[in-house]
Amino acid sequence: MSETTCNHCGQTFDDQQSFCPRCHAPTPAQQEKEIAAHGKRKFILLFIALIIFCVIMIVWLPRDIPTSIRSSTDAESPSSHSTGD
Repeated sequence: MSETTCNHCGQTFDDQQSFCPRCHAPTPAQQEKEIAAHGKRKFILLFIALIIFCVIMIVWLPRDIPTSIRSSTDAESPSSHSTGD
């Protein structure tokens, strides 16, 4: 087994341990695992927030377009114009 030196206190210990036995600082490998877990957790929370936002927008926005807006959009659409053949 190989040994690792603690970045915090300088104590040498077995590299299979997750924390320094002297100062309890995490090893670089353990720090990487914690950072990856934190990033995954943050992504999941942001995704849930996005879903909640979309549901709120679907419920809050009006379901149908008022007639005045619908008629002005129909008049501007290119399919309603004659081609002039």
